[in-house]
Amino acid sequence: MRRLLKHQLRFAQLLDASKGQCKITDFTQVSVSVPPEGGIRTAGKPMIVTLTLNPAIDKTVVIPGFRAGAVNRIQTLRTDVGGKGVNVSKCLKKLGCASLSVALWGGSTGKHAMEALKAMGITPLTVGVEGDTRTNLKIVDPEQGENTDINEPGPAIGRRQLEDLVDLLDRTVGEGDLLVIS
Repeated sequence: MRRLLKHQLRFAQLLDASKGQCKITDFTQVSVSVPPEGGIRTAGKPMIVTLTLNPAIDKTVVIPGFRAGAVNRIQTLRTDVGGKGVNVSKCLKKLGCASLSVALWGGSTGKHAMEALKAMGITPLTVGVEGDTRTNLKIVDPEQGENTDINEPGPAIGRRQLEDLVDLLDRTVGEGDLLVIS
């Protein structure tokens, strides 16, 4: 962050993929490497780096006629990697733009999420945290036209993880790059 503060940072507000404006349908396998000291560049071009402080695995279930307090049957189930910054990276990928997705991932859910991002062709960078990355449940009822979100709290983030995050951003984001904090 020390070096980041020396550079003029631009902030962008992009489409929120969780509201359905952007869906990922094509998946591509890529190899991932740790960022070098000078940051990551694609043919000398500036990079877009997204930051997600509270990422998640989102389970979306479709339950026609959902009723609280009753037995409900799931019609379909979909699992997605989520969190605001991750959603920005997913939209950028869909639009043909490369980005680096920096997030605080933890536990087996965090490992699963990073593998899923790699499979989508998104480069994940992480600072590991204790505890598991949260899993959220999204209930869609097409009959009533309602969505219900049940979100877990994220793991506790300590001072050391925040310092590691600042160091990672300092090594990754270079002059001319766009850092999206969402």
